Amino acid sequence: MLTAMISLCFLKNGSKGSSKSESYVTSAPPEAIVRDLAAGPHKLYGIGPALAWEYLRNVGIDGVKPDIHVCRFLGANRMGEFEQEQAGVSEAVAIVRKMSEQLHLPMVEIDSILWSYCASHYGEICTATPHCDACVVRKFCTRKEVYG
Repeated sequence: MLTAMISLCFLKNGSKGSSKSESYVTSAPPEAIVRDLAAGPHKLYGIGPALAWEYLRNVGIDGVKPDIHVCRFLGANRMGEFEQEQAGVSEAVAIVRKMSEQLHLPMVEIDSILWSYCASHYGEICTATPHCDACVVRKFCTRKEVYG
């Protein structure tokens, strides 16, 4: 749905076919395209950085959707990869990019693993109310709880 909506916006602005949107998403580094879609000249109502990253992923650009699940997991109260309670959008992207380079995995694959682990009705391990007793990475976690 999101991909179709953004593609329609390109069509509305005078492009023929999908070549304009395809060349647009590769015309600059992904972070620049995200800034443009979320707050720049191509700003779309209701689209922030997380949804802009989602769009890029949907059209084949490797990236991470830095939503609440990923940002919380990387923050100071969980994996401690960022000094705030939740990692910011650009920080989450940078952290996952570094993980991607170190693990030789695409960012989109790391994002899927993290999101599944943290989302309600999926992995349900590191949700807003975490299930630390079932967590396989709890020895790396900075959460201030007793793990029995």
